[in-house]
Amino acid sequence: MSPLRALILASCLGCGGIVSAVESDGPRVSEVVIEGVDRIHPDRVRARLGTRAQQPLDRSTLADDVRAIHSMRAFTGIRSDVQALPDGTVRVVFSVQELPYVGSVEFSGIGYFLTRSLRRDLRTRRGSHLDPLTLQRDRQRLRETLRQRNYLHAEVTSSTRVDSETGIATVIFHVDTGHRVRVARVQFEGLPSGVMPFFIQQNLANRSRSPFDEDMLTWDAGAVAQYLSDQGYLDAQVTDVRHEFFDSVESWEDRFRHGPNWVPEGKKNDRVVITYFVDPGPRFYLKQVSFLHDPEIASESELREAFTMRDGDPMRRRDLDRAVELARRVIANKGYARARVEQDRVVDEDSYEVDLTLRFEEGRPYRIGRIDPDGNRVTRDAVIRRAMAITPGELYNEDAMDRSRRQIMRAGVFRNEPPRPLSIDPIFDPERPEEVDLRVRVNEDDTGRFVFNIGWSSASGLIGQASYEERNFDFWGALIERRHWRGGAQTLNANVSWSEDRTVVGARFTNPRVFDSNYFLSLNFQRADNTILAWDERKVDVSSRIGRYFLDFDLLFSAEYGYSDLKIDRPRSDAPQDVLDLASPSAGNFHINSVSFRQSYDVRNNPSLPTSGFRASLEQTIAGDWGLSASHPHLELSGTFTGYIPLLESDLGGVTFLEFRQRVNYLQPLGSDNYVPFYARYFGGGPAPRHRGYQARYQGPRRENDEGRLARFGGTREWLSTLELSVPLQGTNRGIRAVAFTDVGQIWDDFDEDDQRWLTDLTVPFSDFSVAVGGGIRMPAFLPIALDLAYVLNPETGQSSRQFHFSIFGGF
Repeated sequence: MSPLRALILASCLGCGGIVSAVESDGPRVSEVVIEGVDRIHPDRVRARLGTRAQQPLDRSTLADDVRAIHSMRAFTGIRSDVQALPDGTVRVVFSVQELPYVGSVEFSGIGYFLTRSLRRDLRTRRGSHLDPLTLQRDRQRLRETLRQRNYLHAEVTSSTRVDSETGIATVIFHVDTGHRVRVARVQFEGLPSGVMPFFIQQNLANRSRSPFDEDMLTWDAGAVAQYLSDQGYLDAQVTDVRHEFFDSVESWEDRFRHGPNWVPEGKKNDRVVITYFVDPGPRFYLKQVSFLHDPEIASESELREAFTMRDGDPMRRRDLDRAVELARRVIANKGYARARVEQDRVVDEDSYEVDLTLRFEEGRPYRIGRIDPDGNRVTRDAVIRRAMAITPGELYNEDAMDRSRRQIMRAGVFRNEPPRPLSIDPIFDPERPEEVDLRVRVNEDDTGRFVFNIGWSSASGLIGQASYEERNFDFWGALIERRHWRGGAQTLNANVSWSEDRTVVGARFTNPRVFDSNYFLSLNFQRADNTILAWDERKVDVSSRIGRYFLDFDLLFSAEYGYSDLKIDRPRSDAPQDVLDLASPSAGNFHINSVSFRQSYDVRNNPSLPTSGFRASLEQTIAGDWGLSASHPHLELSGTFTGYIPLLESDLGGVTFLEFRQRVNYLQPLGSDNYVPFYARYFGGGPAPRHRGYQARYQGPRRENDEGRLARFGGTREWLSTLELSVPLQGTNRGIRAVAFTDVGQIWDDFDEDDQRWLTDLTVPFSDFSVAVGGGIRMPAFLPIALDLAYVLNPETGQSSRQFHFSIFGGF
């Protein structure tokens, strides 16, 4: 008898295919019994199972069956049991607790109008099943909405009332402003070595420091068992869950400084410790993998190379999902849009090993037909189509579709968050059997922003700003059609800012895809009047940059021409000596013609609100050479790197990420006078992305001038490293964020006092680094304000150990 004569349908581990199990030495299943169902017919449940009557028993399929029942969102307490019968067969019993239907949803503690508004945010609705997970997410969603409406201390609880006769549930959401019981600690007994409790907690509703929800304990127990099953412990189960109440120790109590944070006094019972007792069972490993496929479409070596799991690896669900998907994509990327994978698994209960066979159903090859954008009410279709890495007529390719998603997001005018994330869906038209259409579903972002802010900074005193930015501007639409001035994914920015020591007026226009081509164009104008340094300064900058994209628009080569006109006046006695000499007796005028070349590689997921990927750039600027005139010719070399590592993602799409920034700058004289001008030298310090341990432009070398005053001289070498942790306090990427940061860097010069000349030394004295740590707040995207408080660990003489910065990011 062929070992493949019996096929069992079951849910695939993330690959979208059909799972089959080979006939093993296990007993035959006489019947599959569904216990605990009431209003749902058992056949609806059996239709989702891979375990079937009159087929051999495959124990590895039982875990998939439990997941399949769980995905119906109609049951809880799902268990499977195998009962031996006298005739040598077995009965498979799935025990479930059917969730009641929701008859009505009510609110208490709030008024009619707010209730009517909040009801629209709910997923628990009349006629749906009372799913604990959906209910928990509804509570979180309501808390988020209430806090956005200035109910800053609001907490939402829920209760259910089930009619004993009809079994219909009434759900009541309560707004409670009193203190709520929180989870003090979550602990596990019986976890196998190597399993980290921290990662298990991320799947729980009751995690450390979160509000305690007793109704979710059963759900959490299932999540613990599911996590262990996904790590290869296929028989894992939670045998018991216990929780004990404690009282929190208040900060004003003496014992708070040296005692425990909670004690079992029974007065408030506002803290709870949850303990899960786990029986993980044995861990199963992959013995070997085989492939059944058409060798004319893909070779076995291609599939084996794509399948990332190796013999002997644990049967982790995440690793298996990824390996199967990568193997499937080898075939799908050759045009087989309906390629599917069936998994045949044989489990050796003695050695705890699994033989895995992947059976591929390739179907027929398809070419791309139409590409239909959907959801872009303002943005032109061309913006989406030009970002597609696959075009009509080409073979279907899912890797190209992934690159297309990334390029669409990098346009900076769409969102990719629940409940409407970006998606590219294949559509099969029966009238065109050889083609597949792609529907690109997008959700447009809020691209226009007008900001008027007034604040105060310890460095600059009173600060104000008025700015307008449109990230979805359309130049040709504004010029020709006038009414359609948005939709081109171009950026127009106008900005005015003022403070006691600085006034800036500027405008910028950027077209990332000139005529929908691979060319980039940017125009910039800025005038700045400031007295931050030891002289008055008026500077006008005009520049234009043009570039071209390569490597799927990840790599940009660009060239820029810039002209700057600088006038300094009224130098003070603590100015550097070269300023006193050049500006004497009253004023100095300088001009700069420069050309710069930039190479940048950008693979960030979103240019406006990045949470993953990185951007690296190199820039070379030549001022006053190559036939260009400048008051003092010089060369500048710059390198920057910014990387983002996502750590956690909330249910609302908010990502906690780690950001690393590195900047290195270098100046060198080009003229015969061997002089680096003061207006080109580096003066660091100020709000991010500068060193936050200093006031604005206060970081750098100091030298004594001829009048005996210690002057801020500026430097020719700059190094700044920043590590920043960003946490979404409201659960979304566009909400308020808390940050913790470390800035490490310094500015040096290459001026030799003895020889009175500039050196070309590239060494970096790392022992001179200034280190600052601190934290801050980032306001939502529509109010781009940053507040930072920095503490300097090794302050210089005369430097304050604390710096507070108020800044407006996203402008010039």
